[in-house]
Amino acid sequence: MMIRSVYWREYGMEVVKTVVSLSHVSLFVCLVCANFFTEAQIAIDKDSGFSTKDAVDFMTKFGYLQIDSGDGPQALIDPNSMSDALKTVQSFGGISQTGLLDEATIELMQRPRCGVPDILPSNRKKREIPWSYGWNKAFITYFVGETFKISRDLARIEIKDAFEKWEKYSRLKFIETSDKEKADIVILFKSGSHGDGNPFDGKGYILAHAFGPSDYHGISGDIHFDNDENWAIDSNRHDITDFFSVAIHEIGHSLGFSHTQNKNSVMFSSYQLHDKRTFQFTEDIIRGLYEMKISFFITGTWYWVFDDFMNMLENSPQPITKYGLPQYVTKINAAMVKEGKTYLFVEDRYWRYNDEKRKMDEGYPRPISFFLGLPTKIDAAFTWNDNTTYFFKDNKFWSLNNTWKRVENLHGQTASKFWLNCDR
Repeated sequence: MMIRSVYWREYGMEVVKTVVSLSHVSLFVCLVCANFFTEAQIAIDKDSGFSTKDAVDFMTKFGYLQIDSGDGPQALIDPNSMSDALKTVQSFGGISQTGLLDEATIELMQRPRCGVPDILPSNRKKREIPWSYGWNKAFITYFVGETFKISRDLARIEIKDAFEKWEKYSRLKFIETSDKEKADIVILFKSGSHGDGNPFDGKGYILAHAFGPSDYHGISGDIHFDNDENWAIDSNRHDITDFFSVAIHEIGHSLGFSHTQNKNSVMFSSYQLHDKRTFQFTEDIIRGLYEMKISFFITGTWYWVFDDFMNMLENSPQPITKYGLPQYVTKINAAMVKEGKTYLFVEDRYWRYNDEKRKMDEGYPRPISFFLGLPTKIDAAFTWNDNTTYFFKDNKFWSLNNTWKRVENLHGQTASKFWLNCDR
């Protein structure tokens, strides 16, 4: 093993870095910046048992620092880069963005948390919605493996309850299977190094991790819980880890969600207790679930359903009567999905299907005139990413405001001009 120390001055600050080279791999093992980590901050490190190397390891592991593994100067980090990385850590953690390794930052870095990086290579641009991609199917199977700290039957109930929370807004259906090899999501308890390149660290700190969806089966969508944690059901003790609280977070990763800076969100990276009896998704997650677009194609008495990749979902086509429409309905003029409800428009009436309860809401059909200003027999309808709903008839369209009380353009606008910039 060869140890190489590099000294240089930049912006009037002396930076000392030590790089350890072993075979062909260079490992960045220590960084000390005079006038960057102050004496007080180093004292805090010593008191807490947390070193500047621990800080660098944290920022590297969770995507805040990109360290080149080469031999040259590119393997070194200047103080400005370190300060920027610390500010991003602090921003994600919801603490003051000082750019310094202060006490609050050290406490944040030592919290029990999810093992998935906060900043992924494909998600470096800030987004209001922490969702990037999803499954290309509507029915997703999962398998729950052997448990050790809690009853497997109880774990299965908690997992089922967590999946049902995500079902409510996602239009996905999660089905447990006893066939591990065919399951889309395999849920296991593991310890230490367990073959996925992301070893657990024993009790405390990293609680679990999960993998995003992919067409390639492998470990895509799988969830691993650290078997060394003190898992429990429905517990709010500080020395116990509540299983449901971690499970509902990791399922989010299995559906394609990344970590968010919203401290109230289920996708916040640090461990937080969730009471499943009162649990509610925050707006950023709900909007992300609505980005899992479902498109309808209807002709005659049949309908097809496509996901946002334009893949035909299972069991398409289906008769329109499956939605609970009466037999005398032979044609749907338009259909759209909004906030967990499917609206089906027929002539001068519409029905509303509850996607969570899987049945038609009571009190329908209702007249289209409920949407003040809409014409009858519309041709199409959809909800845009800004939550504005658009209705089309012939070459005109009407938009509804988010409160659904009135039509914004009572006489309609020319669709070809507005959407296609065509005067015809």
